[in-house]
Amino acid sequence: MKQKLEGMIKDTEFNDRREVGILFVVAKRHVSQTEIAKIIDTDKNTIRFFIDHLEDLGLLRRNKNPNNRKENLICLTESGKKRLQEISKILIEHERKVLYMFSDEDLEKFIALLTKFYRGIAKNDKNSH
Repeated sequence: MKQKLEGMIKDTEFNDRREVGILFVVAKRHVSQTEIAKIIDTDKNTIRFFIDHLEDLGLLRRNKNPNNRKENLICLTESGKKRLQEISKILIEHERKVLYMFSDEDLEKFIALLTKFYRGIAKNDKNSH
């Protein structure tokens, strides 16, 4: 899947798959650069370069955080929303191709196991801090 995503972005305006990840992160709400760095698990300076590039492409914009003047909140532009919809369609189509071999019952079991795995990781992560 990772290789497929990298192949998909190779011929696009994106420099790195993490830029696509940033678009998904900020799709639901305005997020600070620091929060994005934590979610993407990448240092803040690297995230800044990605945000600069996405902003140059017209896909993101920085807004001052009304609760913290030292911080910007990153959000999608209208162009960013449209581009994210295009990317989502491509990913959904790829997902269908990958998952076609599973029955509905197999998919339910698979999703349940992934959910259990994710919750275990999240719980362990909270306990380690």
